[in-house]
Parts: sequence; structure tokens; C-alpha cells
Amino acid sequence: MEGAANLVLYLAAAFGGLIAGILTGVLPGLHINLVAVFVASLIGLNNDSNFATAVFLLAMSISHVFHEFLQQVGVSPYWRPFRCNMLLHHI
Repeated sequence: MEGAANLVLYLAAAFGGLIAGILTGVLPGLHINLVAVFVASLIGLNNDSNFATAVFLLAMSISHVFHEFLQQVGVSPYWRPFRCNMLLHHI
């Protein structure tokens, strides 16, 4: 039963890291380092979940990279004038 409980813990950590990576990638005020330091400070509370913390941080960093790209492509207002200027320049 311990193996199944660990599997559920690791899957929950991966899913939580995915959600945290989406939030840090899309929201400009929430930086990935802030969340990583907050999670790393919680390691001392439970020594059994060190691998789960590593799974969380890895899932968060991978998800952050992909979702930060979405913000730079079309969501950020700073890129729109540059993109329009480049389109008009090539006409």
C-alpha cells in the first residue's frame, strides 16, 4: 500500500507543479523563483516528501517554459506594436 500512496503523492506533486507553472508563466507578477523558494522552505516541515518536492519543481519549470512563451507571443501588449511594425515594413 505504501507504493500506491507514493505514486498518488508524486502524481499530485506533478499536477500541482503543472498548475503552478501555468500560473507563473501567464501571470507576469508571479515569478517562478518566488514559488520555488516558497516550496523549498516547506521541505523542512516533512522530510519524507523530498522527491515529491523535486517532482513539483521539475513539473513547474517545464510547464513555465511553455506557458511563458504564450505570454510573449500574443498576450503581452509590448509585442503588438513591434509585430505590426514588422508586418508593415515587409509590405
